[in-house]
Amino acid sequence: MFEINRKDAGGRYIDAEGDHLVTVSKVEENLDAKGREVCKVTFKTDDGATINDRFINQENLWFRVNQMVVATRHNVPDGTKYDFTGVKGSYAAFLRSMIGLDLIITVKPEEYQLNGETKKAMRVKRMKASDGAVKLPVSDNDGSADEVPF
Repeated sequence: MFEINRKDAGGRYIDAEGDHLVTVSKVEENLDAKGREVCKVTFKTDDGATINDRFINQENLWFRVNQMVVATRHNVPDGTKYDFTGVKGSYAAFLRSMIGLDLIITVKPEEYQLNGETKKAMRVKRMKASDGAVKLPVSDNDGSADEVPF
């Protein structure tokens, strides 16, 4: 049976500057022109608006992954190490382990040039933890909690 669901219909983007409470909703993995692993992370608000951010698997950019771990309060102990360059797919798998977690993103406009024209796009500039509420693990009907993969 078909059901109308505007929230999941897509097509709406976060287009307002400022802080937004979002959930990590999707991670898509690709390679860029230089052969680097690039993950497009989709953040979604409760009303269904989305914004994407690119995470490049490059050592000098891993600080952004760390920012997202802190902002989502991801269940990973300090000092834990991952081999993102030596284990194929581990970068995307780690980012996917944050799907369903909440955080606050700060969105600001950024200007860029395209074919001699100045364009403006909204970009994620900062990530921070939400109000301190930590999402509880999903539980089965028997009351046992599912383990977090990382």
